[in-house]
Amino acid sequence: MTKRIYDLYKNTPELEHLQVGFIALSKSGEIGAFCVRKGFNYALQSKNQQNTLIDATYMME
Repeated sequence: MTKRIYDLYKNTPELEHLQVGFIALSKSGEIGAFCVRKGFNYALQSKNQQNTLIDATYMME
């Protein structure tokens, strides 16, 4: 799916200003995030850690 979104952005100049981000959470508590462009982040709070702001992995500058 990420390849399809990247191709859509790359081939459609009108979408240049848009950001798409995904946040995933498994039932066991694993967390991951991905975005098309740099600049997407998310906050994480858990019992064992302080609040953390995490930058998602991105595909394009």
